[in-house]
Amino acid sequence: MSYDTVLPQLTWASVTLVNAAAHPGCSATVRATQQDGVQRSFTGTLTFNPSLGAADGGLDVGAEAANTWYYLYLVPSVADPLILAMRGSVTDPRTGPTGYTNWTYVGAVRNDAGSNLLAFYHWGDRFDLMDQVVVAIDASPTVGSNVVTALASFVPVSASHALYWLKCYVAGVWGTVHYYLDGFTASDWWGWPTGTWTTAGNRNFVPNYYPTPTIPKSVTHKLTNDGGACAFSAAERDVSGWLDGFLRETAQ
Repeated sequence: MSYDTVLPQLTWASVTLVNAAAHPGCSATVRATQQDGVQRSFTGTLTFNPSLGAADGGLDVGAEAANTWYYLYLVPSVADPLILAMRGSVTDPRTGPTGYTNWTYVGAVRNDAGSNLLAFYHWGDRFDLMDQVVVAIDASPTVGSNVVTALASFVPVSASHALYWLKCYVAGVWGTVHYYLDGFTASDWWGWPTGTWTTAGNRNFVPNYYPTPTIPKSVTHKLTNDGGACAFSAAERDVSGWLDGFLRETAQ
């Protein structure tokens, strides 16, 4: 038996189709030893289309639903149990796909209200959305207390970190934005890096990966008026990707 390979790269192909294939520069055959100790493989490209329903290349059970995270798995093919097929599931990798005892998790995708799969780029444990997704727009941003941004619709349960943006317009001379690990309180000042400004104008803080260890997923920040004359007239909270903690554990 050959060694297991690196997990496949997922590629967004269209609003209805995601492909899985070996990463560039790797052998075209992807091999994975699954829970029963059997090594299964596929060569070339597998596809996922949730509109197929319960079928290889589709879902584990049921029919496609809109605004849904689908967790993608390599599973034994119906046609040949030693060959891998791909199926999506609403069940995350803490449990695995419905009806399968042998599976390998390879990533997550989401569709929108029109059942269109969101475009993304994937490499290893990193997923970058092709378009920044607006989570919230604040006409009058909260200052001086924690703001929890719910991210269940923007990163999957498997995300260890969210690629999070905070944009705001400030009129003043001195302020700070603090980030906190999920569940931390306002007293936990040592939590996570801060961004600062000293002049008025638009502030587009460089996006960073912030830990999202709890479920449901969220990011917590606090704006402070350190200069005493700083005012916030608008803010926008965005997400543009995530790191998948389950892929960090399983890629070989």
